[in-house]
Amino acid sequence: IVLDDTINWESLQIEVVQHLESLIQIQTVRKDEHKAAFYLQKVFMKEGIPSKIIPHPKYPDKVSVLAELGPDQSTEGVILLNHLDVVEADLKEWGSDPFLGQLK
Repeated sequence: IVLDDTINWESLQIEVVQHLESLIQIQTVRKDEHKAAFYLQKVFMKEGIPSKIIPHPKYPDKVSVLAELGPDQSTEGVILLNHLDVVEADLKEWGSDPFLGQLK
């Protein structure tokens, strides 16, 4: 593995944690996935990464975000796949609100 010495890895780690905290705070409990999708699309736009929102044909709150990097004619690649909604959480079972997204 060759690490790029021009990348500030500590700063990048802080930015990634901030994005994760923000995503956790978006209320997407089995609905409103579009809110998380729009958040991610703003992050991609800021970084100059082309992306698009793809709605589910039957459920408007269910969407996917597609972002692509690399040469247009490439036949190889990596897919990172994740879902945007979360399941319910019983607050009585947690020591703190699980949707605060606080790093402890």
